[in-house]
Amino acid sequence: MSEKIARQEALVTVWDLPDVLISRRRGMPIGYVFPRSGTVAIEDGIAVVRGSKHADVARAFVDFAGTQEMQLAAAREVYRLPARLDLPADSVPEWVKEVRREMVVADVDWTLLAERGPEWMRWWDQHVRGTGGGR
Repeated sequence: MSEKIARQEALVTVWDLPDVLISRRRGMPIGYVFPRSGTVAIEDGIAVVRGSKHADVARAFVDFAGTQEMQLAAAREVYRLPARLDLPADSVPEWVKEVRREMVVADVDWTLLAERGPEWMRWWDQHVRGTGGGR
């Protein structure tokens, strides 16, 4: 997709930010725009699964991945937005500063989400999941 955009065979696509930034680092002449109306930012998650066979090792890895050093490495090398807000400002890549200037945190009605979330997920599973014709 990024090659089609670079050749101007496609002008707009939905892509995730790390992929755009990696493509730019490779010399692709593409960019991104955050719509004024907002967009979803999907956070990467990491957790220890309950009942894990090697829970202690898994916890150690989660702790390691969450260190300042690893959060900065992930931001620099693979364009992952750090979850930590206590990283030294002079160490944070410029793209992170730019995204944080533009990003607006959405208001969430957590009570409504707790009340209706399971119903919404059931609807999604029954009417949306698997209907894309992809893989």
